[in-house]
Amino acid sequence: MASRSPSPNPKPGAATQKAARSKRSSARPTAKVSRKASAPRAKDKHRRGPAAPKTKMRGAAAPPVLRNAKAKPPVESGAPAAMRFKPGDRVRTGNRAPKGHCRTPFYLRGQQGVIERCLGHFRNPERLAYSKPRVPKAALYTVRFPQPQLWKDYPGPATDTLVADIFDFWLEPA
Repeated sequence: MASRSPSPNPKPGAATQKAARSKRSSARPTAKVSRKASAPRAKDKHRRGPAAPKTKMRGAAAPPVLRNAKAKPPVESGAPAAMRFKPGDRVRTGNRAPKGHCRTPFYLRGQQGVIERCLGHFRNPERLAYSKPRVPKAALYTVRFPQPQLWKDYPGPATDTLVADIFDFWLEPA
């Protein structure tokens, strides 16, 4: 039984492709063409400014981000607020329209619901979205809302409910 030797070119036509590339590369001019400084390259058109320096700074001269790169994240100021509501309390969500990031759905604003359970204290994502981590933790509640109250002409049964997790600062006693 004759054994076949491995082919030096695994792809068919690879030798011809390689030869064509070498012919093209030898046909290229060897002198470098200089560009005008005012003509931006296509990949540079989105660059906003000069690149940051590649030097390493240590000690007090280093910016806080580099100096504290291995440090723990900042601790929230103050202790978590106490739970204002307990399961079974009737609450109303705030009917306000804050600018920017908001975690409370629009269709739940100004609606009445019942606290189902307390989930604990968490950092406020509305403030974290704007890089403000040093805020006290806020209580997060699971609130149950009746569906017919939320949607005009709700076609389902009157016993249908919607459950949402809402932070304490969006709730007020009903």
